[in-house]
Amino acid sequence: MNRDDKSSRYRHPNNLAGLYHYQGRYPEAELLYRRALAIWEKTLGPEHPDVATSLENYAALLRKTGRDAEAARMETRAKKMRTKHPEWTAQQRGFFDRLFGR
Repeated sequence: MNRDDKSSRYRHPNNLAGLYHYQGRYPEAELLYRRALAIWEKTLGPEHPDVATSLENYAALLRKTGRDAEAARMETRAKKMRTKHPEWTAQQRGFFDRLFGR
């Protein structure tokens, strides 16, 4: 199984967390964001782009609930990861360009 297969296998907790976040079900969303982050770090490694995405999503929830210091730490970590790997941003841009026909 390649890394992308593993990654897609564990998207469910993060996606459900996003739904709960959107619905204002913050405690449930936080539990799932934490679970997704732990799974991705263990399965994909701490520097994988999905880990950065998970950190950013979780940080957004923390900001929404007034936990700015925790959010800032996660955002800083994600930013460092993305700075080390600028190709991730280019790949994501290419994906969205194809998705939206740009």
